[in-house]
Amino acid sequence: MKKNIANVLILIGVFLLCVTISLVFIFAGNNAVKDTPVRKKDISGSSVNTVSISDINGVMKMTAVNYLPNEFAEPNKVVSGENEGKNPAKRGTYQFYIDTLATDEWSKSESLNKLLKPDGNWHLTMYIPPVFAACSVFVRLENKEYVGTIDRYNIDYYVNYSSPSEFDDSISHQTATKPMFIDIPISSDGKLSKECKVTIHYEADNENFVGIWGPVLIGEDSAVRGIVAQNRSILLSGAIIGVATLLLFLLICILKRSFSFIPQLLFATGIFSALFSTYMLFGFTTVPYLFSAMRRFSAGFLLFASALYLPKKIGKLPVLYATSAVAAVATVLAFISSFCTSVLAYSAICYTYMALAFICIVVVFAFTVLDIYKNKPLGLRLNTIITGVSVAMALFSDKPVPFIALSPAFWLYLTELVITFVLGLREFISAEIHNRYLTTNLEQEVERQTQNLQNILAERDNILLYVSHDMKKTVVGMNESLTDLRQNLSAPN
Repeated sequence: MKKNIANVLILIGVFLLCVTISLVFIFAGNNAVKDTPVRKKDISGSSVNTVSISDINGVMKMTAVNYLPNEFAEPNKVVSGENEGKNPAKRGTYQFYIDTLATDEWSKSESLNKLLKPDGNWHLTMYIPPVFAACSVFVRLENKEYVGTIDRYNIDYYVNYSSPSEFDDSISHQTATKPMFIDIPISSDGKLSKECKVTIHYEADNENFVGIWGPVLIGEDSAVRGIVAQNRSILLSGAIIGVATLLLFLLICILKRSFSFIPQLLFATGIFSALFSTYMLFGFTTVPYLFSAMRRFSAGFLLFASALYLPKKIGKLPVLYATSAVAAVATVLAFISSFCTSVLAYSAICYTYMALAFICIVVVFAFTVLDIYKNKPLGLRLNTIITGVSVAMALFSDKPVPFIALSPAFWLYLTELVITFVLGLREFISAEIHNRYLTTNLEQEVERQTQNLQNILAERDNILLYVSHDMKKTVVGMNESLTDLRQNLSAPN
């Protein structure tokens, strides 16, 4: 009993530790990269949000955003800073202004020499995460990137005004996304120096997944590229570990022709799906909504794997099948939510998915604690607790942080993989050692089992002998008594 209570306390401790570490990582991840200070500046009679090159220290999150919904502003036009794009429309324009030094700041321009290139310009790099789901990027008046195609979008009109109309009916929307590195040149000559404007036209497939997916970063080129490369490397490493674990348990299930390792297989599948889909979104893809759906699907799939550890029934209540069904429905809803075009349908599906997910989390946590209290092995049930925390975090944080190394979901997934791999492999090795022992010592084992059976049979014979001997006199006495009784009953009075 004491051991059971100790295991329950360990389980609760793991839960509290996961929650605490996740909150610490969320706080650290959101504050690891500072926001750029926003300055207001009047340009062509409009007040715009700008960031000064003198305020950029290291790598920072671009917060000076100017947004125009439902329209494509020409690159030579100014978008005011009244709307910062916190609720983007299905299509629209983002503008970012990176300003030069103010008049009183030129005396300290030597501090920017590390950004100075041979062309006489200071150079910064802006990292733009994937823009759902097609975009065109201009630096000043020059088109630098055109990813996918925007419906009826006449690129020639915006590039060199060689076309009389901004519309081209022969062009249809084609979805594609990729992260972009945009060079930001600003003249170091005080007489020629002026702000650099970045204009982004975008168009999404639906009204739910729109705009820029993740924080826009700006800073020195090697530092910005280093962060992005590190993120991709970490995600790729996690995905490789995930697929290795997946293939290992798939091979075990095939070789052993056993379903006992199915939960471990499903855990590895869900984690691999989450890490691989996120990795793919950090590169060029023509199916960003599919990978977004896979990320959401993974959370529900992990809940389904956790439900397989539940008891089949508690009394007449079908715990296993009911919870698995709820988890399966939540998984399907999570997957299809990324493809919803209606805001109302998307909201209904998301709220339903979240409610079902929380029901599964609570049920799995409660019955896991109960099972541990009833002396079930702790081992792989740790994954059910970690899964509950990771899924809860995923429900409230769907966009990536600047540093994947500070993402709580990544470390929770990696912990689950380690637990699955180590404990699952230990179970397999233990079973394999037992099987090899039986194979190499088959004759001795048969003799031992035969001797055990003979001993049992001998004990049975002895018991029957003693019982028959002890009952003989009693049975004979009862028979004589019955004979006397019959004679008495048949004799005349």
